[in-house]
Amino acid sequence: MPNSTEPAPWIALAEILAVMPDVYRRLLDDHTPAANGCGRCRACTVPGTGSPGAVWPCSMHQLAVLARKIHDRPLRGRAE
Repeated sequence: MPNSTEPAPWIALAEILAVMPDVYRRLLDDHTPAANGCGRCRACTVPGTGSPGAVWPCSMHQLAVLARKIHDRPLRGRAE
C-alpha cells in the first residue's frame, strides 16, 4: 500500500494512473524543476504568463511518483 499519509482520493487516482504508465511517465517528464533554478515546476505556470508558478515538486509530480510506486510494486501471490 502507498504511504498511509496520502489522502484517499490521491491514492485512488494514483491507482488508476498506475495502469497507464505512458501517462504517469509523461507527467514525470513534464513536471520537472524549472531550468532557472527558482524551485518551481516548469509545467505548472502562472496563467497568462508562462512563468513557473507551483513549488516543485508539484502535486502532479507527486501524484505521478505515487502511480509509479504502485505500478512497480511486486504482485502478491504471484507464481514465480
